[in-house]
Amino acid sequence: MKRNYPLVLIVPIILLLAQSVIAETVNFASITNQESLKLLNDVKLIHEKPGLPLNVRIWTLQDDGECGPDYTGCPGTTLFIAISSIDEYPDRIIYESKKAYGWEFDKWISHAASDVPGEYEEFLVWMESICSKSESTKIKRDLLKISINLNKIKTQILKTEY
Repeated sequence: MKRNYPLVLIVPIILLLAQSVIAETVNFASITNQESLKLLNDVKLIHEKPGLPLNVRIWTLQDDGECGPDYTGCPGTTLFIAISSIDEYPDRIIYESKKAYGWEFDKWISHAASDVPGEYEEFLVWMESICSKSESTKIKRDLLKISINLNKIKTQILKTEY
């Protein structure tokens, strides 16, 4: 038995299919703010701890440039620690370090049980800096213990290597 589908049923189906194929254009604008360009192009996530009670993300951002002989003129690197509560309207803060030659995440020590001011997320990072010792330039590495929450950051040097 041959079926003849009425044109009234076929035309809407064809129009729906054609509509899904036709793509709409989305306009983009270029960003010209130099700080935004630098940040969004060069920031590096070096570690992340998602989850309760606080999200912690650790980022680095290196200045432009390169080192000369004996580490002269080396670009500095800033460590950023972004921390936020996990709420419908989360509390957020970003801590920014002084510039160093480099930063390296080591490990987590402990996690906060809650997001109250007395509770801290604690981790270790290596901070590398350039120092001159006895007529030669060397890299100094400090192992830092960082205790952080939404209200305060505390740092302690645990060990130094040359």
